[in-house]
Amino acid sequence: MDTHIINNEKKRLEPIDESHCIFCGKKLTQKDKKKFYVGMYKETGRTNYIIKRSVSYQAVIIGAPRCNKCRYTHIKAGILYNICACLFLFTSIFSIIAIPFIPAFFRKSLGSEITGFSILLLFLIIVVYMLIKFPGILLKMRDRALKIRNKYIKKRHTLTPEEGVSKYEITKYFLQEGFGFNKPNP
Repeated sequence: MDTHIINNEKKRLEPIDESHCIFCGKKLTQKDKKKFYVGMYKETGRTNYIIKRSVSYQAVIIGAPRCNKCRYTHIKAGILYNICACLFLFTSIFSIIAIPFIPAFFRKSLGSEITGFSILLLFLIIVVYMLIKFPGILLKMRDRALKIRNKYIKKRHTLTPEEGVSKYEITKYFLQEGFGFNKPNP
């Protein structure tokens, strides 16, 4: 832990040695000293009463040296991720909104062979299918957006925030001590 000092004012660990960016390995210049902060959490206790659930945990914020190039790459990649996630979400919502119009299309193309009951039945089958599949579709869309973000970062010869932080020595130490990157849920 001699690589970081405790900043009591901001309640975090800040790196002493800021000579290299942990994401690209480039030597940092004086104006290049931007830090990437990550929160790590360790669950210390959990209560589970009938009417109340709570969890107690330790938290530590760790600073890691990062150059301006990597900082801007991560910012742009975050914006790209949000745009992709929104586009995927809007296309899935649009497809769900378009579902009620599918039976009307079949009715026009097939003439009067389809009754109102069969259209309603077809509509209900499609709606139930989408309700079952929609959460999985959302998770796949999130994963696709994450892949696009990571590909954007890799093209710029930089590690993703998750990769860079997991390879950083002090975070390895905290991971061995039982800390993780996700905040515990009650």
